[in-house]
Amino acid sequence: MRNKFNLCLSAFLFVILISFQIPDLLYAQWVKQNAPVQGLLSDVFFINSNTGWACTITSSGNDTSFILKTTNGGTNWFRQYFGIGHAYRTIYVVDINTVFCGGEILPSHLPLLMKTTDGGFNWINKAPPSCVYDIYFANEDSGWYSAPNSTPQMRTTTDGGTTWQVRSSGITSSLFIISFLNYQTGFVSGYCYVFKTTNAGMNWTPTGTFYSTISSMFFLNQNYGWAGLASGKVAHTNNGGFDWILQSTPAEGSPYGVTDLYFFNNMYGYAGSVSPKVLKTFNGGVTWGYQIDSGYAERLNFIDSLTGWTVYNSISKTTNGGGSIIYVGFNQTSVSSASSFKLYQNYPNPFNPSTTIKVDIAKASETSLYIYDMLGRVVYKIENQYLNAGSHEFVWNADELCSGVYMAKIIAGNFSDSKKMILVR
Repeated sequence: MRNKFNLCLSAFLFVILISFQIPDLLYAQWVKQNAPVQGLLSDVFFINSNTGWACTITSSGNDTSFILKTTNGGTNWFRQYFGIGHAYRTIYVVDINTVFCGGEILPSHLPLLMKTTDGGFNWINKAPPSCVYDIYFANEDSGWYSAPNSTPQMRTTTDGGTTWQVRSSGITSSLFIISFLNYQTGFVSGYCYVFKTTNAGMNWTPTGTFYSTISSMFFLNQNYGWAGLASGKVAHTNNGGFDWILQSTPAEGSPYGVTDLYFFNNMYGYAGSVSPKVLKTFNGGVTWGYQIDSGYAERLNFIDSLTGWTVYNSISKTTNGGGSIIYVGFNQTSVSSASSFKLYQNYPNPFNPSTTIKVDIAKASETSLYIYDMLGRVVYKIENQYLNAGSHEFVWNADELCSGVYMAKIIAGNFSDSKKMILVR
């Protein structure tokens, strides 16, 4: 009898325990992997579902940094190379044998570009002319790196990193993030600016200016691209940078903003934020939700739409796309039924830099918000968010925009209305 009671009690306690864990199980589908290092990881890159590399970074000339490798999807990681004072910022895998890992050697800020041609059994510093911030290689011979110097330095090689040429004509800013489609066509960011080349860097053309530092960038093709901003917003273009639309994300308010971007097509993508949130979108960034990652995802890498890794405090992996998504947008402030649809005047107005947009929803509807500048361009939008009946508010932050008059338009079912808003800096 006592055994039966103990069995029932154990089963009851198990059910209670699982009931408390269900929310975490639903949301936390990024699983921590064991890495044989302490300190921060700065980048990760997989060539297939099994083989990948990661690197760590240091801020001291006395600390040791490592290049790590796995051959079983991250179940086991091992140290493949280490260097005292090596600050590895970025890693790029060309193929199963050829890998580049760049940064600088502290405390003297010496240039660092480690290269292997045998899968990592042997590494050699190619000692480029300047420190390395970001890397791209089209093949084992031809590639690029950006140098975080006070003068613009985009450097290219066609002999696997033995020699480098400067190709920075038209660039007016220090350089950081690069996103190339091939050796000829690519984009580079410097502080608040984006530049584009279509002739292997012989000429660079300005194609975007923001009021916030660009922390990450990803171009899917010559038209579709995204820039992650230090403010936590994402800027999106569908015409090669001629126009940019700002997108709000759950990373707004985080210390580092949107630190990495990865898109599979023009609708489906992820972003990192150095927070417990991996950002995700199914509509090109019109709406960003987030997933829980306790490793604080600064950088991320995917081999398909379900399988990916993030790094910062630790290495995390998902094999199901990260699980459930938590969305933000309009917040419901009253559940009492509204007698009619209504868009209120934003408040405060004039404003700088944020203002609250309030709407009453008479019956549950898919609701869209569009904000236009005086040229009729959409500068911000929330599309098809399902809102229950009641009052809802959204705080719009316009810190990336210039002073001027903007129009807020709400569409909910057959209801549509607009209000004039004035941004004064």
